[in-house]
Amino acid sequence: MFTKRSNRHEIVMKSRIDNTPPRINGKALDFVDKARFRRETMKQLEEENRKLLEKVAKILASTKQYDLRGNEAERRKREKRQEQRRLEKIAEEKRIEKDNLKLSKRLSKVS
Repeated sequence: MFTKRSNRHEIVMKSRIDNTPPRINGKALDFVDKARFRRETMKQLEEENRKLLEKVAKILASTKQYDLRGNEAERRKREKRQEQRRLEKIAEEKRIEKDNLKLSKRLSKVS
């Protein structure tokens, strides 16, 4: 048979696994135990979160696209391409305007 203390300990440990506040006979344990439970679960969650963030950081650092220098180079290349496209569009618009001007002059001569 369990003593009162070991039984309580078992309930608390089970509740940590289930991630629910500890209860005895449907009643939550006193406020101090609930607060301690909350603090401990928060610490546990923060620790798990920190470990996951470290794993993600390692994975991102290992991939080429998230390498900081590579990322900077990609950004510069992208900006150059955007600038080149912009200049090409401007040149195309000027060429079209020139062609339209020539056509309008021809039409005015014909009419």
